[in-house]
Amino acid sequence: LAKQSFEHCDIEVKEAAYDGMSLYIVYSVRDRGATELLGEVDEAGIRRPSSEGMAAMEAVMAEDNIGWWWDNLWIDGDSVNMPAMSGGDTIAGEELGELLFYMMYRLDQEKLYLSGTNVEIAMPIGEKQPSESLVQNAETGKIEKPGAGLVTFHLDCSIRADVTTTTPNAEVDLPDMTAKVSEVVYSPIQMYVTVDAQAKQSAMDAYIAENGEGCVDEQGRTQWKYDGLDIIEPWVSNLRLVDGQGKPVFDSMDGFYGYQGASANQAWYTFPYMENYPDEMWLAPMDENGVADMAQALQVK
Repeated sequence: LAKQSFEHCDIEVKEAAYDGMSLYIVYSVRDRGATELLGEVDEAGIRRPSSEGMAAMEAVMAEDNIGWWWDNLWIDGDSVNMPAMSGGDTIAGEELGELLFYMMYRLDQEKLYLSGTNVEIAMPIGEKQPSESLVQNAETGKIEKPGAGLVTFHLDCSIRADVTTTTPNAEVDLPDMTAKVSEVVYSPIQMYVTVDAQAKQSAMDAYIAENGEGCVDEQGRTQWKYDGLDIIEPWVSNLRLVDGQGKPVFDSMDGFYGYQGASANQAWYTFPYMENYPDEMWLAPMDENGVADMAQALQVK
C-alpha cells in the first residue's frame, strides 16, 4: 500500500483493513543490509524476534532516524488520538532483517466511523520529527498534519454500510448493579459487544464505607475517588459468551478477544467472527467450576 526507503531501511505498509469499527494495519521495517532472520519460530508457529535482533534493528532504525514518533494517526488530514483498547504485536518477518508490526486501532472509541472508497491514512512511522515542529490548531486543539515523517496510503472503508448492529437492551437487576447489553456490532472480522452497567447507590455506599472515598498516597492525599468502575469491573470481567444452554460459544479464543475494559458505566468485549452464530447468545458469569450462571446472564442475541 505504501513504501519509503531510507539509507539503511525500507518501511512498507503491507496490509490494511477496516471493519466498520477498527482499523487494522500491518507494516514492516526491513534492514536492507541484514544477513539473517531476526528471530526463531516459537511453539505457536510465530517467529519472535530475539533480543539481539531487536537491539540490532533499533540501532539501524536510529541511524536512519525512523520509527513511531507521535501517538496519533492522521485520517483524511485530521488528527486522531490513539484510541482506547487499541493494541498490537511485533514479530520477525520471513525476510532478512524484517520486523512486522501488526496494529489494531479501535476508532469507534474516538467516535470515528470511516466511510468512502479512498480514505487517506497517514502514520507517523517515517523520519522522526521534532515535537516543536508540530502545529496545534487554535480552534480544535488538534495537531495539524505534518509535512514530513508520515507514511501515507489510501483504503476502501465502504464496508461500514454493511455492518450489522443490534440493540438487545434487556436489563437485568443484579445485587450490586443493573446491566444490559446495549449494542452488538457484527463486522466481517469480529463481533463487538457493549454492556451498559449502573452501580447501585447502596453498593457504592458499602464500598466507600469499607475502603474510603478514594485511593490515597503515602501522604494521605486522594489520588482519585472511587466510582462505579470499582463495583462493576470485578463482575463484568468474569463474563463469558455462552449459548442458550450455557455452553461457551468458543472453546478457546486465541488473540485479543473477550473482555477489553470498562469505565464507570460501560464494559466492552470482542469475539471472533463466525459465519453462523448460535440462535441465542448470552454474557454469563462463570463459577469456580466453569459453569455459567444463567440467572444473571445478559442477553446478546
